[in-house]
Amino acid sequence: MRRSAWLAAAFALAALAAALLSACETTQEKSARLEKIALRKRANAPLGANGLKISKPSREIQVLEAVSLHSSEGSAVVVKLRNLSGRARAEVPLLIAVKGPSGATVYSNNGGGLATSLVSAAYVPPHDTAVWVDDQIQASSPPASVKATAGDGRAAGGAAPKVTVAGTHIEHEPGGVALIAGTVANRSTVDQHELVVTAVAERGGRPVAAGRAVLPVLAAGATGRFQIFLVGSDPAGAKLAVAASPSTLR
Repeated sequence: MRRSAWLAAAFALAALAAALLSACETTQEKSARLEKIALRKRANAPLGANGLKISKPSREIQVLEAVSLHSSEGSAVVVKLRNLSGRARAEVPLLIAVKGPSGATVYSNNGGGLATSLVSAAYVPPHDTAVWVDDQIQASSPPASVKATAGDGRAAGGAAPKVTVAGTHIEHEPGGVALIAGTVANRSTVDQHELVVTAVAERGGRPVAAGRAVLPVLAAGATGRFQIFLVGSDPAGAKLAVAASPSTLR
């Protein structure tokens, strides 16, 4: 028998065997197999894709402050976190419940399909703080307060990729809308994906305006420009803090 004919016969036998195996599979076995496939897909899905849940708040990641902001540009939330441990944490889950004037919840980020950056803080250094901003609050009424709960996230060892922000300044769009412009540099050898730059304006130590910009990809060694439209009060005269945490560690 020629080699080509032999290969064709072998493939035919393999296909027949697969068909017979499938035919012998019971409904219960098929259901179990499909469930395993679904569980694998769910486990590999990005954080927040299937809805965020935090069953046990973290003992190491402390929520220092959670503030809601509102203006004609929309609503936003600012959360300040502290890492009480000696190891950095990445993709720290952050569940928020935004309350209206009556105390009822008008928005939560526990729905499925949200970007990872809207349900987690990318990186919280050891024994240090990090600020997380969500300016995509789709509240049914203007927010009055917010409750934030942090999970543990992933332990992150080794030196974090260095990302720096420079040249930040306030600009005003026609109509008086304030925005923050500047550049962000990836000073590492790791491409940064969904890199978030946050801006928070404070008066008396309390946030009065905030916003964020997201760069889909900032290549290793590259520099990019950003613009952040602020939600809240006019930042004139306020203390401004603009920062970017590494989003991709390796």
